[in-house]
Amino acid sequence: PPPPPLLPSTTLFRSRLLYHIRLILIALHMKNLVLHPDLLFSFFYVLSFGLTTFIVIRIGLKRRYDLKAILLTISTVTLFAVVGSRLLTIPIGEWSELLTADLSLVHNGRSALGVLLFGLVGLLLAQYIFRLRKPIIDIYAWTVPLGLGLQKIGCFFVGCCY
Repeated sequence: PPPPPLLPSTTLFRSRLLYHIRLILIALHMKNLVLHPDLLFSFFYVLSFGLTTFIVIRIGLKRRYDLKAILLTISTVTLFAVVGSRLLTIPIGEWSELLTADLSLVHNGRSALGVLLFGLVGLLLAQYIFRLRKPIIDIYAWTVPLGLGLQKIGCFFVGCCY
């Protein structure tokens, strides 16, 4: 039997993502806009998450995974990855302050290692909680490096990664 048609929510997600990408590209071509490195970093950051999300949804639907389970897995992995990217940049000596009283510590760094470690924990946890009978880790095995590679282009423009 043919694969199920794309559901409206997937089509809506794709159209919104393409809309935002078009807006960023239009803004980059405006004559009075200076290409600020932070804008380029944000563009590649959003592009890396958006592209990997789109690929995971697309392949998951082709494999006949439940869309709800795919979206919940993506949300869990994204949450764990973002928390991990921030958490591993905080020195261990400051964790006690962060956990007890001073929640206003400012740490703007990001760690690719935190993304990989915490994202993997989130993926395994989501696969167990949402009872995904089919493996989904093989999709992430090549989409995550693709997303990190795109994000590193933004890091190059900002100069945060050498």
